Amino acid sequence: MKKHISLRAARRTRPNFPPISEEMERWTALLTSERNSWPDSATKSMFGFLSFYRRCTIFAALPQARG
Repeated sequence: MKKHISLRAARRTRPNFPPISEEMERWTALLTSERNSWPDSATKSMFGFLSFYRRCTIFAALPQARG
């Protein structure tokens, strides 16, 4: 017989994501500064990532805090 795992128990068993490396933090900062010069583009935070948009279309996501 299969055990039924509640949603709350499933949340507790999820792995923690490791912090991003200093190198990835630098890459994110460099790409974000480059993106600031592009017309019709924006950045937004989403699920721990920095998402890049052009008009209404997402075209990239870079990690901000966790990988």
